[in-house]
Formats: sequence, C-alpha cells, structure tokens
Amino acid sequence: MTTVQTIQVIVRCYWDALTYFYKLLNKAGGLDAGPVTQLILAISNNFITPGIGDGYISPNSLTMKYKQVVQSTAMRVSGIVG
Repeated sequence: MTTVQTIQVIVRCYWDALTYFYKLLNKAGGLDAGPVTQLILAISNNFITPGIGDGYISPNSLTMKYKQVVQSTAMRVSGIVG
C-alpha cells in the first residue's frame, strides 16, 4: 500500500491577499493552472494562512474573494509585488 503525504505551505498573508496574488499571476499568464476552479482548489488544499490553524481554506470563500477584490486587499498585494 502506498501512502501519499500532503504538504501545506504556511504563508504570512491572509487568504484574500493570497487569492488576489494568484489571480494576478493567472491573468498575467504566469500560471499554467487550467480552469480557475483547479487553481482555487490548489490554493485551498496547499496553503495555510494566519487564523485557520491546521484546517483548509474554504474553496467557496476563495471563489468569492477571487471574483470580488476589495480595495484594501488590492493595495496590500500591490505593495508586495510593486
């Protein structure tokens, strides 16, 4: 029997900023992620952000943040990449 180990990456930014960052990467052509749904699931399953403990980020919450970015999130992410 084969066991598969799941590795999650711990990041210091909150999930709304993480989602927007990946949205920008995707729109710029920096990712070969396929459909957005696959990207959302990959973020949900592979990242741990402050405040969620050992759990997973909800794909539904990520989808909402992917579609509706608020100005404060955009400003935080622009400070990171700019």
